[in-house]
Amino acid sequence: MSSGMTADPSIIKNAKEFLEKGAQYIVIELVEKEDDGQKKRSKEYVWRDITDGSRSQRIVGKTHDLVERDEVKPNFDEFRDTYFNDDRACLAYYDFTLIKPLVGSKAYKIGAFKWCPDTLPVGKKMVFGSSVEKLKKDCDVAAYTLPGTDPDELVFENVLKEMHGK
Repeated sequence: MSSGMTADPSIIKNAKEFLEKGAQYIVIELVEKEDDGQKKRSKEYVWRDITDGSRSQRIVGKTHDLVERDEVKPNFDEFRDTYFNDDRACLAYYDFTLIKPLVGSKAYKIGAFKWCPDTLPVGKKMVFGSSVEKLKKDCDVAAYTLPGTDPDELVFENVLKEMHGK
């Protein structure tokens, strides 16, 4: 696959509209292209939206209600545990803007997680590394980017601190 492969337009549209649709997050995974019966020299990959619509719905019913951090943490932990594992490379957006900011601090942002664990085959990591920035640019979602290779790096409080420091 060439550097900066293009995602299906429906994936780009879903990413751009995930907040409008009332979603808490969207996850776009790099997957091996299904075999079409032709012999190939190397594996080919495509982007696929793997978000479970029922899970990705906002924590609160009204999209503009702000909630306490404690109400978001279990949802974020489930999101992290479900989508960031050793056999997956993905770009995920998570909306932290519904969290009430601490007194005297800035509002939270949308987080863009570039997840690519060290356990993946080198070829898949190379395709991910050469394509994820193009996908992020095509999605055009204003977000603070956080790379990740280990779920322990993505502890809720640490993520919030990292985003708030920027």
